[in-house]
Amino acid sequence: MYVYFLRAGKSRKGPIKIGIAKNIEKRIATLQTGNHLVLYLEGCIKCDSYAQAYSLEQMLHRVFKGHNIRNEWFRGNLDMKRIENMNMRESTSIEWVEPEEPESEEFDPEILYFVRGL
Repeated sequence: MYVYFLRAGKSRKGPIKIGIAKNIEKRIATLQTGNHLVLYLEGCIKCDSYAQAYSLEQMLHRVFKGHNIRNEWFRGNLDMKRIENMNMRESTSIEWVEPEEPESEEFDPEILYFVRGL
């Protein structure tokens, strides 16, 4: 199980979702279906069990309560180094991934043509 941090959109200030998943890639694909912004994995924390991941996720939600937008989404100005340096006594290891390079989200006239049937 993992606690993951997903950023919505290419802006470094884009909102971040703190959640849990057994399979992060599958979870991203599921969430991407309902999100118009591209989701990028900022990092993850490996846990030994669902209970441990859930407990850690809830603790992180409390720590960043002041940044909460709604439910599991937080303003994108979370200090990821603060998370990395926190005392994670309940987790066995922290696995941080390098932030993905956002793809261009520029206007594509072919999409407009397809949607409007021009």
